[in-house]
Parts: sequence; C-alpha cells; structure tokens
Amino acid sequence: MIRSKQLSLQSVDVRTHWDLIKPGLQAIALQCKTDWRLEDVYASLVNGAAHLYMDTERTETGFVIVRSTQCPFSAKSKLLIWVAYNPDGNRASDTYQQELETLARSTGHSLMEIITPIDAVGDLAEQQGYQKMYSTYRKSIETTEEPI
Repeated sequence: MIRSKQLSLQSVDVRTHWDLIKPGLQAIALQCKTDWRLEDVYASLVNGAAHLYMDTERTETGFVIVRSTQCPFSAKSKLLIWVAYNPDGNRASDTYQQELETLARSTGHSLMEIITPIDAVGDLAEQQGYQKMYSTYRKSIETTEEPI
C-alpha cells in the first residue's frame, strides 16, 4: 500500500468504500468508454496493484486511484493517475495535484502520468506541467472466419 502522511488524501480500503465509489466509476466508464470493467478496478485495488485515495472530509464519494508502474525503457518509476472522480464537477486530478506530486515523491516515483480520452483533462494537465507524450487511437477489427 502506498501511504501518505499529513495529506488530505488518505489511502483507504476499497472493501469498505466500494459502495461509495462504484457510482463514480460507473459514470467514468460510461463517459470515457473505458476498456476496463468495474471488476478490474476492484480486483486491482484488492490485490494491491492499484491504490485508492479519498478525502472523506471534503467529499464522501470523490476518489483518486493510482498505480505504480515502471517505464519500459528506463529505470524510472511513474505514478499513474489511473481513475479520478470528483462529484462536484471539478477535476479530481486538478484538486489534488500538489498532494499527488507529494505522494509520488515520497514513494520514490520520478514521473507522474495521466492517461485520458478527455481533451479538457489533457489541457489541464499541460497547464500543470505535464507533457503530451503520445496519442493512442484504436480501431476494432472484425474477425474473419479464415485465420491468416
């Protein structure tokens, strides 16, 4: 578990907060047409592959889910802001940017990353010092009956 000290965002157990965050995850999944399922997020959190942070004094249902990943071509470690939800309409990643940077530094990460299909989130990330590294475009291919 990635721990944070003296931050508004606190690491919480998904098993005790699932019913609170599930509607936000559903909203994000619908809006962003994600390739993950709610069950994937739950399993990642329970198994320690991802970490759930909440500021329960500010909002009961807002959250940030992060994952620690290794850069494939360097020895650098990055903190991926995987899913973020703020029920008041503000971007959760924006609201907690400074705290997330502190969390990243204190847990040995040298990079932070946000992956999003929402242009406005990308624009905000660039205002916060993030660099656009690449764009991903996906196309579904119908399968044929004859294998190649």
